Amino acid sequence: MGVILLDDVIRPAVEEYGTKQPMIEVGSGNTARGREYGDCTCTDRVHPVDRPTDVLADGHMLPFRDRGVGTVFCFETLEHVVNPMGFVKEVSRVLKEGGIFYLTTVFVWVYHPEPVDYWRFTTTAIKMLLSSFKLLPLKIFEWRGCNYRIGEQFLNDHILGVAIKR
Repeated sequence: MGVILLDDVIRPAVEEYGTKQPMIEVGSGNTARGREYGDCTCTDRVHPVDRPTDVLADGHMLPFRDRGVGTVFCFETLEHVVNPMGFVKEVSRVLKEGGIFYLTTVFVWVYHPEPVDYWRFTTTAIKMLLSSFKLLPLKIFEWRGCNYRIGEQFLNDHILGVAIKR
């Protein structure tokens, strides 16, 4: 799935909207995808030996100064946070004015408790989350990475949101 995210969806969005330094990835897990786009500090709330994490941090309390970050990446993390509103509020706090937030999350996906799995989001929910904290949605769309379907209807299983800090 990581290759599909980067090549088919994320990379074109980054090419369209760009990045600003410094960059961080919140919830980097074992992938550190943010580094695909340049010098990026990767954060996660767990720091096992096999994960490429630079900073141990909970996404609800990021150890970065107010308005000190140019780009925030958050790939497949939002469904794992306890408080999505608080999480997005914290991202907004650390983003500079004009900073870019790239967010992907699952819509239709199997339960995957790594370490926990709380939520599923619609495009409407992502727009509301972003708009609530001085983040202007630039692009929100669904895409199909796997072939989930109900009867003959294939389902889009992921959502991308791109927003700029106002």
